Amino acid sequence: MRSKLIPLLLIFVVGVIFWSLRETRSPTPHADGVSLDVGRLTAVEVNRQARSALDEMMNSEQPDQIRKAAALLKSLLKAPVLNKADAAQRQALLSQLELGRLTWVSQHQSLVQERDKLIAAMHQGDMAMEMLVAPMAGTDPYLSGVYDQYKRYSETLGLVSKGLFAAQNVAEMQHALVRMQGMAATVQDNARVLALEVATLREHAQVKAGAEALTQLIKPDQGCAARWVLLQQQQNQLASLALQLTDLFQTRA
Repeated sequence: MRSKLIPLLLIFVVGVIFWSLRETRSPTPHADGVSLDVGRLTAVEVNRQARSALDEMMNSEQPDQIRKAAALLKSLLKAPVLNKADAAQRQALLSQLELGRLTWVSQHQSLVQERDKLIAAMHQGDMAMEMLVAPMAGTDPYLSGVYDQYKRYSETLGLVSKGLFAAQNVAEMQHALVRMQGMAATVQDNARVLALEVATLREHAQVKAGAEALTQLIKPDQGCAARWVLLQQQQNQLASLALQLTDLFQTRA
């Protein structure tokens, strides 16, 4: 009887050991729902997947995609091939980067809406100004001269504004902002002179809204354009964090 129990006991023990090993080496969930067994990944594969996930985090403006990329990176942090001495630094950088990118995307989307609203108001104000002033300027040389200068500066300011919002370089943005602020002063002065000559401009809703939009666009520090420049500076800082994290994924035990 005892001889029959021994094989059964051995089978049971082997089964327990196998199940234990399977549990300890169970794959980590992948960001897209596919299991990722980080214990089987080579150093090269960890590098490749980390770079791909970091690129997704830095370039996507979809919060869900950023979170998925961060989830994959969190899985890769557990890879045995990584240097354990850098584990805390990797984790801290990843947490900072994920929060930073999600915050940046939210602020960027909000600022885009604000920018578009301000530029639309300025355009409407210019159209209203033209509708009210152009007919009178045709017979009044003084009024014509003031209005022509207003129109030229306003149009140029619009072009410089487009350049600022399209630029990727902080120095270019700051240079464009200084130009906009300089031109805005002339636009505003001409608008005040025109309002003295054309009474209907003083309380016209679209003209007033356009003037206020220009003020909000170019205001120092808290204006829409200034905050856009600041946002690009923050993006550059996040890019620096991503590079640091990339380097740490290349460090080996």
